[in-house]
Amino acid sequence: MDIGITYALINLTWYALQFPGGLLADRYGRKKLIVLPTFTFIVLYLVAGAAWVWWIAAASLILINAFGGLQTPSFTSTIAESVDENHRGRAFATFGFFVNIGLTLGPLMGAFLIPLYGYSSLFYITGIVAAFCGVSRLLFLHETQKHTVSEGARTIFPRINRNLVWFLAGCSIFSLAYGMILPLMALYAGPEGVFGFSVEKVELMFFVAQFATCLTSIPSGKFLEKIDNRICLMTAFIGTSLSIMIWACSPLQWVAFTLMTLTYVFYTLFWITYDSFISSLTVPQSRGGVLGIAAIAVGIFTGAGSAIGSYLWERYNPILPFLITGILGLLSATPLLKIKLPKPKS
Repeated sequence: MDIGITYALINLTWYALQFPGGLLADRYGRKKLIVLPTFTFIVLYLVAGAAWVWWIAAASLILINAFGGLQTPSFTSTIAESVDENHRGRAFATFGFFVNIGLTLGPLMGAFLIPLYGYSSLFYITGIVAAFCGVSRLLFLHETQKHTVSEGARTIFPRINRNLVWFLAGCSIFSLAYGMILPLMALYAGPEGVFGFSVEKVELMFFVAQFATCLTSIPSGKFLEKIDNRICLMTAFIGTSLSIMIWACSPLQWVAFTLMTLTYVFYTLFWITYDSFISSLTVPQSRGGVLGIAAIAVGIFTGAGSAIGSYLWERYNPILPFLITGILGLLSATPLLKIKLPKPKS
């Protein structure tokens, strides 16, 4: 119960703090909102490593994710404002590549270091890495928000237009769909689940899927630059939802591994396209605030989906959340048809 509440608070603070983080970035600049939270990570990771009771470590992780939420709109805005609009797909794909490398190699390093040095060593190492990142960002990161503080104050409320409403509607439905099965996939495949895979086999399946996202991140960005954002996002919605729905009906090991890999690849395509698309639908003066509102919507619907999926699992049938996810994935693409994109320049 304590672990469940902690993870819920970690996710809640990360999503909730993105809105004030975006507003502050629009007013005071991207670099400040990236650099200052990074230095707080140093102290918080060291405190977590030295914690003598569990709730101190939990509180540190919650605060780390809160400050991480403050940073997130500035990261997206900085990438969008650092490259030409036609190259945003590749830029966000490159960013996603390095994120996925960390998500792939981090657990492997943890599996090696924890038996030798314990859990505290990981927190201390991460604190040292945060110090290196903070200094590097302070020295080398360039500010991309050009307006002054007074101009940022006048634009502190984000501008929401018709296209953004339809974009958020589609992303919210998709987040509800994916949220339904997010906490259930490992349980469904595990020893006490429908597939009955061993714990080692489940871990291997997720590792293969995560590693595949590293290999496909850059090609996904190039694909995005050749096809308009709307079609690419619809592909990600439908591909993610249908592949995980079919996965739930395919207990054969090689089929399950293949379909889980496809789910991860399509889901990575979603995030790459999401960042590029929302950047093209916003202006720099209010981009951070809009990113914050979008994050809150995604977070709320993901959390609601997880609650609904868990209820359907316990009350009816474990496969039901996966089937509904497939249906909602198809529905999530329909609001995007309402988006009116400008005609490309000749």
